[in-house]
Amino acid sequence: MAGDFRKINSMIWSDSSWRSLPPLEQWLYFALLTNSKTSYVGVLDWRPRKLAGLADGVSGADLEELAQELQRKRFILIDEEREECLVRSFIKHDGVLKNQNLGKSIGRDFAATYSEPIRQVIVHEVQKLVDSAEDDLKAVTNKYSRPFILEILRNPSAPIEQFLDPQSSPATPQLTPDQKPEQTPEGRPEPRPGVGGQPTGGHPPSPSPSPPSKEGGPGEGLTEASSAEIALIEPEKAGPTVEDFFNQFWEHWPRKMKKPDALKAFKRAVKEKRATPERIVQGAEIYSRSRLPEERFIPHPATWLNNDQWNDLDAQPFASRGAGRPTVENPGAFTNWSLDDYRPWASRPHVVEAQERVDDARSRGEEPTDDDLRTIAGPDGS
Repeated sequence: MAGDFRKINSMIWSDSSWRSLPPLEQWLYFALLTNSKTSYVGVLDWRPRKLAGLADGVSGADLEELAQELQRKRFILIDEEREECLVRSFIKHDGVLKNQNLGKSIGRDFAATYSEPIRQVIVHEVQKLVDSAEDDLKAVTNKYSRPFILEILRNPSAPIEQFLDPQSSPATPQLTPDQKPEQTPEGRPEPRPGVGGQPTGGHPPSPSPSPPSKEGGPGEGLTEASSAEIALIEPEKAGPTVEDFFNQFWEHWPRKMKKPDALKAFKRAVKEKRATPERIVQGAEIYSRSRLPEERFIPHPATWLNNDQWNDLDAQPFASRGAGRPTVENPGAFTNWSLDDYRPWASRPHVVEAQERVDDARSRGEEPTDDDLRTIAGPDGS
């Protein structure tokens, strides 16, 4: 059981795929989501006649009909043979991967899931979250919790569309590279009867291909395989992770504020290949050793990262000549540097102060001064 409470984002009501559901389908989704038996991976026993007792006037047949519609729209996946149901986006929207203490529980509940199709969809959903690198997934980054998540990701992965009945689903089933299902004579994957609305007495005819849905929200239906794979090796044998490099960056940064925002900015910079993690750490070390302004004028780490400010300083000469603090007042720190080499170091505090004044003026609806704008633009006006 995944605790006594469920997280329901109020933004669910702004999602068109959710608002298009009839009231009884919304009720069933909430009934499955908040069920006391729903696990940390969003799985619960599929007993429609028993679940029908949650509301007066609903029969088992009524509930099965509602469930088939939710499944067709990719909100849930049912394995009738294993008697299990998956609330597909539970892991994402409940935020279980953001809790570093839940890794073991997530791994335990995944291992207790019997349905192979449901297991594959769970792996797919976890991999999507890991690849996004948008959230602080502490269950993935924590050294004690990470092995349990890695163990999940070692299993086969497939999007939910692969297991839906092609006649009832608007999406064409697609395969991820790690899947090798049985093939029909036409070359299509052959889902197991009783999963995703497949009839138990045979297989439906070939559907006409249609593009996969890309709507967001609780019923989002991405079918593409993950573009990046997390390194599936033992943590003690792995090289430094992005989080390890971020921790080095954090040690160097002189003004430690809003660490989660800084981690997100660091991951984005690396993911978008704006810099290597080593280059960012090196830039932070150089900045920390420069002549710093008052603490209140030192930018927040996330701001520095989002603006790619490791490019403002020439890191290589500093790194190759050892420790020291190059300033205009201390030209002997690096004898090979000219005054032009030192200017960026000396001017940095003034640029930061100018940016603070510009931001303050704009927040009050006023125009910043030309002098401050010129300071920020630099000598070449760029």
